[in-house]
Amino acid sequence: MGIAMRDIQLPSVIICDDHQAIRAGLGELLREFGVDICASVGTVSELLAAVGDHPDALVISDLGVESTAFRDLMAEITDISPGCRVIIYSMRDTPSSIRVCYDLGAYAFVPKSSDVDEIVKALRWAASGMKYFPDDVAAELEELEDDSSNPRNVLTGREFAVFMTFVHVGSAEAVAERQDITLKTTQNLLGIISKKLGVPRSQFHRVASENGLLDIM
Repeated sequence: MGIAMRDIQLPSVIICDDHQAIRAGLGELLREFGVDICASVGTVSELLAAVGDHPDALVISDLGVESTAFRDLMAEITDISPGCRVIIYSMRDTPSSIRVCYDLGAYAFVPKSSDVDEIVKALRWAASGMKYFPDDVAAELEELEDDSSNPRNVLTGREFAVFMTFVHVGSAEAVAERQDITLKTTQNLLGIISKKLGVPRSQFHRVASENGLLDIM
């Protein structure tokens, strides 16, 4: 007979947010549910050190701490603790941001407007090895699937990688170097991307910003 989700033991937790008041408030609320807060940190370096000290702990983190993209943060965390489970707790809850966080390995995305009960549920699900989708998050993701203006829905995986690289580096030559492809291939891909999105390259950054992609990729 399986264990009920409410009976799953809550794990030790590392909280990472660059606002001290949020760290303190969240920690206090979680302690009321019996959660052990083994570290509360405000910088990426402190977070990585805490993960090294507590490799079995679950991480609750905001997006964009010290302007670090979530893709890069996840890579650094998993280099230290490959099995580390991360829950995002953020106000930057656009549907695209949420979807990419799950795609990059987050076990849950809990908007900061949520009740603490949602965070506790996310902790229990993550502790059991399953991803958790709060009801409002699941609804937003369903709506996103029908959004034909979103680069995540329109572009192939390779095209999306080139699109986001161009957003960050701003030139075809730099994209070619970063992606290790020829300049001609890069130019062809950028042309295809422009056509699919219906905007020139000069508008790629705006499109990424409007779809909440800048803090996570």
